[in-house]
Amino acid sequence: MISQVLRQMALMLVVCLLSWINVEASTPTPPPDSEAAVACNFSISPDVHLFPAAGGEVTVNITAFGTPGDPCGWTTVDGYTWLSLSRVAGNGSGSLKVTVAANNTGASRTAFIQIAGRSFTAFQAANCTYSVSPGTAQMSAQAGQSIINITTNSSSCNWTASESVSWIDLPGAKSGLGNGAVPFSVTANNGPARSGTITINTATGALAVTVNQASGCQVTLGYTTRTVAASGANQSLPVTASNGACSWSATSNSSWIALTNGGQHTGSATLLYTVAANNGPQRTGTITVGGQTVTITQPSGCVFSLNPVGRHFNASGGSGVLTVTASNAACQWTAVSNDPWIGITGGSVGQGTGSVVYNVAPNGGAARNGTATIAGKTFSISQEALATEAPTLTSLAPMAAFVGGASFTLTVNGDNFNGASRVQWNGADRPTTFVSKTQLQAIIPAPDIAAEGSANVQVRDTAANLMSNSLKFMIFGAVANVSAASFNGEALAPESIVSAFGAGLATQTELSNGLPLPTSLAGTTVTVRDSQGHEKLAELFFVSPNQINYLMPADLAEGKAIVTVRNGAGQMRTGATEIAKVAPGLFTADASGKGLASAVALRVRANGQQVFETVANYDSQQQKFVAAPIDLTVPGEQVYLILFGTGFRHRSSIDQVKIQIGSLDVEPLYADESPGLLGMDQINLLLPNELAGIGEVEMALKVDGKTANIIKLRFK
Repeated sequence: MISQVLRQMALMLVVCLLSWINVEASTPTPPPDSEAAVACNFSISPDVHLFPAAGGEVTVNITAFGTPGDPCGWTTVDGYTWLSLSRVAGNGSGSLKVTVAANNTGASRTAFIQIAGRSFTAFQAANCTYSVSPGTAQMSAQAGQSIINITTNSSSCNWTASESVSWIDLPGAKSGLGNGAVPFSVTANNGPARSGTITINTATGALAVTVNQASGCQVTLGYTTRTVAASGANQSLPVTASNGACSWSATSNSSWIALTNGGQHTGSATLLYTVAANNGPQRTGTITVGGQTVTITQPSGCVFSLNPVGRHFNASGGSGVLTVTASNAACQWTAVSNDPWIGITGGSVGQGTGSVVYNVAPNGGAARNGTATIAGKTFSISQEALATEAPTLTSLAPMAAFVGGASFTLTVNGDNFNGASRVQWNGADRPTTFVSKTQLQAIIPAPDIAAEGSANVQVRDTAANLMSNSLKFMIFGAVANVSAASFNGEALAPESIVSAFGAGLATQTELSNGLPLPTSLAGTTVTVRDSQGHEKLAELFFVSPNQINYLMPADLAEGKAIVTVRNGAGQMRTGATEIAKVAPGLFTADASGKGLASAVALRVRANGQQVFETVANYDSQQQKFVAAPIDLTVPGEQVYLILFGTGFRHRSSIDQVKIQIGSLDVEPLYADESPGLLGMDQINLLLPNELAGIGEVEMALKVDGKTANIIKLRFK
């Protein structure tokens, strides 16, 4: 390395000396070393220095040899605007710095200065710029010559040239100063088109010139298409070259086609290749030989079956799933609809045994039949015609329920029912099962009977958009008690926030105005009697005629309990519930118990700064809450999630708090009551970076084996 640096300095010194010889007569002439008038002698080191074009500085050491006790004073002499000295005089041995400014003149320069009567020489290289022309050279297949022109901004700017391949030769000068030309020649090309590079190395970097040479060969193939059996086979392809010196290459463009005698050949030869067995659908691949394409076609070698082989749909359409069974796991298949009203929504491409998801559009006319081709098999679909007569209702079973009851099955009797019929509860569809032309069954969820009153039951033909007559379903007075977070009423925990639904629960709406919470609002009270007969008044957050939010009293015995509501008019409503030590629920952004979490993210930046961020915002245009994705992609940052819920502060231990976000298990850092908020519980956790980029996922919480409502989070 040191010898290389010395060689480079020597070269630059030569360049600088050459440029100095050519400068104008006004350039200072180096003066001879002067003799000191006193009995002192000096030496300096270094006495010569080469500065780069960018400028710089060097320290010159001065050594005095004089009579003992003599101060041996010294001075400096310089007259150059581009050079400066840190000192102009001194006594005895010492040092000074020589500083040189950047050279923007386009030529090298030299300065001679006096230091302690000794001569110091400063050389500085030129600030060179370079360009080459052409940047790309196109050459025919025959041997030939051309020139690369080099342009610089100074006659002192040096360069060298080199070639990258053997078929390019540089017969002339491979180095120079200032502007110049580099002649080059290429040999005749008896193979495919080729490229090489001529590199011009300069003081500021390398400039590359690409040399392209056309092919000088003609290759004829024995065939350009071939069909090979599904079992696969060894194949041969005759290739005829225009002369024996012509070289050509062969490349397989498909993984199932392998070249067996290499990809590089000279003159006429036979290319050998192997086609693998086909365990999938018919396929097509190619080989490129001497710049020409050979197409290989191979039929399928797989056996498939479908289950089911067909299906019937009503006029409203729908979706379904079928299973494709393949003879082996390597068999590949596709699924394609043959009719526009049949769509393939999942599994359009598969391998081995798999599934296909499809849908059928609503039918607005006569009965129809269609097909889809799946793994080469035909899947048949038939669909009913659109109904022309409206459905009619005759009776309901049951005809009534008590407020606060559980979900139940409603049997609807009538006529003109079909697979497109949907039972409606107060105008909203409910999950419906088609039994026969005269009977339907629908699932009525518990919230539908949470309030005293009645509901209108109808049947709608979703395909023909025909509506039946209406029957009244009665809901008798009671109190339904559910978690205010999850709206689950299977069990409630002491010190949790509860929502009670019913009719006549209060004579007016009133909200508690602070702590401590009252046990009476607008004349309404809530009493809880546990399984051991103990009665306690509940503290109230809010009362209204149809809903009360209250704090379940502490220290209640587990088991069945009776909740009694007395309004300001003296009317009483009761409802049964189950008291459990733990009944976890998580609040959601829209207070429905479903969807986006009611939570905040705490971001701790690399500098320790803490920033709170929302995870859901209300969109006034969409009139709903939308996710604010949590960003886990910033290096050096940690993000904590704070979730709010109720009903789990009495958990046995934090080890029994299980959290799953998507498919990841996440350990909670805290799972207990939220400080300062009555009935509110809180979970803190550190979000793992593995969730970055996952999008919207579900989060599941289980406390002491009890499952909370599912909530959703979104990650950037």
